[in-house]
Amino acid sequence: MKCNSLCYRSLTRQNIFKMMSMAIIPSTSILVTQFVFLISLLSFKVTSSSRTEAEALIQWKNSLSSSSFINPSWALNNTENLCSWTGIVCHTTETVFEIHLSQASLEGMLARNFFDGNIPLEIGQLEKLQYLSFYNNSLNGTIPYQITNLQKICYMNLFGGDISSSIGQLRNLHKLDLSANGFNSSIPGELGLCSNLTFLALAGNLLVGSLPLSLVNLHKIEELGLSNNLLSSQISPHFFTNWTELVSLQLQNNQFFGKIPSEISLLKKLNILFLYHNKLNGSIPSEIGNLGELTSLDLSKNQLLGPIPLTMGKLTKLTLLRLFYNNLSGTIPQEIGNMSSLVILDLNTNNLEGELPETVSLLNLEILSLCTNNFSGMIPRDLGKNNLNLKNVSFSNNGFSGQLPLGLCNSFTLEQLTIDNNNFTGPLPDCLRNCSNLVRVHLEGNHFSGDISKAFGVHPNLNFISLSDNQFSGEIPQSIGEITWELGNMVNLRYILDLSSNLLSGTIPSNLGKLTVLESLNLSRNNLTGKIPASFSSMLSLNSIDFSYNHLTGQIPSGNPLKQANYTGKSCLCGYAEGLNPCSSTSSTSSNKSSKNKKVLIGVLVPLCGLFCLAFIVAVVLILLPRFKHSEKTDAYEWLIWERQGKFTFAQILKATEDFSERYCIGKGGFGSVYKAVLAQDQIVAVKRLIMSDSGEVLTTNKLSFEIEIKILTEVQHRNIIKLF
Repeated sequence: MKCNSLCYRSLTRQNIFKMMSMAIIPSTSILVTQFVFLISLLSFKVTSSSRTEAEALIQWKNSLSSSSFINPSWALNNTENLCSWTGIVCHTTETVFEIHLSQASLEGMLARNFFDGNIPLEIGQLEKLQYLSFYNNSLNGTIPYQITNLQKICYMNLFGGDISSSIGQLRNLHKLDLSANGFNSSIPGELGLCSNLTFLALAGNLLVGSLPLSLVNLHKIEELGLSNNLLSSQISPHFFTNWTELVSLQLQNNQFFGKIPSEISLLKKLNILFLYHNKLNGSIPSEIGNLGELTSLDLSKNQLLGPIPLTMGKLTKLTLLRLFYNNLSGTIPQEIGNMSSLVILDLNTNNLEGELPETVSLLNLEILSLCTNNFSGMIPRDLGKNNLNLKNVSFSNNGFSGQLPLGLCNSFTLEQLTIDNNNFTGPLPDCLRNCSNLVRVHLEGNHFSGDISKAFGVHPNLNFISLSDNQFSGEIPQSIGEITWELGNMVNLRYILDLSSNLLSGTIPSNLGKLTVLESLNLSRNNLTGKIPASFSSMLSLNSIDFSYNHLTGQIPSGNPLKQANYTGKSCLCGYAEGLNPCSSTSSTSSNKSSKNKKVLIGVLVPLCGLFCLAFIVAVVLILLPRFKHSEKTDAYEWLIWERQGKFTFAQILKATEDFSERYCIGKGGFGSVYKAVLAQDQIVAVKRLIMSDSGEVLTTNKLSFEIEIKILTEVQHRNIIKLF
């Protein structure tokens, strides 16, 4: 038992990973952690004498370019004190048991210039060896059967060759790491004889076939990793009956098929269960809810059917739940609200339906992915309200409706928001403007409305944004273009800016030209006006541009990307691009020449306008002058008639009628009105005042008609006709 306790003491998982990551590169610093005495293989014939071991260590040390950490004690004149050398731990028989050179700052070559070819048969003579690692060497061939002589070994990490069935004779083996090798055989059944195994790692090979039923004998196994192989079989329930000490079971990325045995509920100590990317079918057993210590559960990318078990609500310690890419149906159970530790919930690409339960608003949630299902209804209004860590929200490809929760991004930690292809309405939450960590935004294919310039702020990490097929209005925010100007081209909007099919108006901001690494720009089907900014010429990374169906005018900027853009629809653009007419010579001149032309044009137009105004005044005077003179002649003519034929003057008539006041009017005719005038000596007369038209032709006609009327009245004698003067 001394060996076992010593082995456990020196082999923490952290140390093992440090050992496995040792660099095998000439002239580079290496950290040798827990590397036990394999250096003795440097000698052509391995012995167990301390002198031979010391010479082998000195030979290796002398090959290093830097070994100051071990120089004082590692010397040939000090071989008698081998067990006192820096980093050396000896067995009771004064042979090397362990070498500890962690943080030794050694520089040089380790392993590759020593360990190549076959594993030497003499390895079997190291009968007291307890830790063996050949990781990251150039060994080939088969693992020799002599390795079975190492009966005291408690950790083995081999690289290369085939797994020998004789390995089953290592009855004291506690940890066996054969991961990340080129093994392409099946798992030998004899491995089940290593009944003391607590750690078995066979991941990252090309192992085929089924799991040997003899592995049920590994009743002490705590960590089992068989992922990333080609294993293909059903998972026998007998394994779970005997592996009750399991803490971690990782069988992902294989070809296991069949149902998940209900006996999995016996693994009461299980923390990690990864069965993803296999061919498992059937329903998720409800007994899985008995795994109270489970923290990570991933059953994604299988062919699982049926509902999510209600018993999953018992997994209160679960932080990760991934069930995506299956054929699960039904609704999300209310009991999910009991999983208060949940950080990642990914149920995307299933056949789940119905409304989301209010209990899905979990406080510790960072990733919520429900895309590509058949969900409907509104998003729970409290989602994100009290969550300080929500980073990734995906509701894409469902039937959600209504407005987004106002507190969805209250924490301002949101990085990805993908909610495209739903029926969302209304404006975006105000808090979105302050989410400076945004990386990807998918809002296309909804009915969002509101002023787009108020929805977004400055998002320096944004590399993808699609807002197409909505009802956004307003102008394109200038802040989109400011992203790259402040933080450089490495973190700017890079992939897609899609604002198509909205109600955007105004001009295209020139700041968009600062997005110099943008690959796709779509501004089509809006109400944009004005010119395409000249700054777009610097957007050389664009491989897709769409300005179609807007009201843009002027000449397009230069540059190959803009020549290949889509300008379909009614517009007044011109330039050398498909679908456009070439610009006229005046419109194609340089900006300097255009400026000069404008100055010349102003210099000509101002004098012309002055002359036009002067001519207009003269014309008005000439038109009104004859009328004024004609009016004077008419007044004089009427004056002469009255003085020649009457016994009173025109002035007396004006005075008697008070300037032809309406109260003296006694009748109206076609050519004027008749007034009663009482003159001096109580003489009463009737006065007819003619209506004088501006037209000369009408004036002549009225005059002639009046003269005929007067002539007739002077010749007619009747008691009802007054005497004319």
